[in-house]
Amino acid sequence: MAKKRRAVPNFFTIGNLMGGILSILFALTGKIEWSGYCIFVAIVFDFFDGFMAGLLRVKSDKGKQMDSLADIVTFGVSPGFLMFSILTVLTENELNIPMASFLEKASVTEVQHQLFPSLAFLLPIFALFRLAKFNVDTHQSTSFLGVPTATMAIFFAAFPFIIHDAVLNPSDTKSWIMDYILLNPFALAILILVFSVLMVSRIPLFALKFKNYDFKNNQIQYLFLIFSIGTIILFKYWAVPIIVLVYIFISVWNIVFQTKSNKK
Repeated sequence: MAKKRRAVPNFFTIGNLMGGILSILFALTGKIEWSGYCIFVAIVFDFFDGFMAGLLRVKSDKGKQMDSLADIVTFGVSPGFLMFSILTVLTENELNIPMASFLEKASVTEVQHQLFPSLAFLLPIFALFRLAKFNVDTHQSTSFLGVPTATMAIFFAAFPFIIHDAVLNPSDTKSWIMDYILLNPFALAILILVFSVLMVSRIPLFALKFKNYDFKNNQIQYLFLIFSIGTIILFKYWAVPIIVLVYIFISVWNIVFQTKSNKK
């Protein structure tokens, strides 16, 4: 009976891993939206492997290692290949999107053509260090130090859907974001560098783990969940990077506020 219970969270871990593998395959074949879908589905599996392990009381060191190994594929390698695919298309100037006026103005040299896509692989490299640090750091049981790999992964996984929506439902704001960020290899390279550094930083970030159901003890978590749900309803896929950036901002602001309170 115990073996059957242990198999349940392992099933979700395998689902997480398969999501990462499929995401890589879709990215390599240019199907970037399907690549993004697989990352989002894998995140659901990743949540439930830990949830079911706790619910069935079958948490183990072996399960923790399996989860971490699956995470490096899904939340490290797969977003790296996704961004590699996007940057390759941009630098080769093969994207047939009318709004991509940046591509008409920018002159990408041969060196930049090779460099920009390769920068995407900083994501799995830094994700490796992030996960290794998390596995041995006992201070990250209720909070995080540095941006979690899953947070980084969903940030970039939303890009294909945002680009698709901006093409189908154009507006001045969306056109500006497309030209200067989403279809700008320079801006994407900067985002990759920033998130790579954030993953291994010592910036404390709150975790969506509830000690109990009391609002006072979980105020930040509840407010963030309400904000996230409302933002998703209003902005759909565009909400994902907004939520991630707000998550980082709230965590930093909370630390600054606590520091000032302690000084008083």
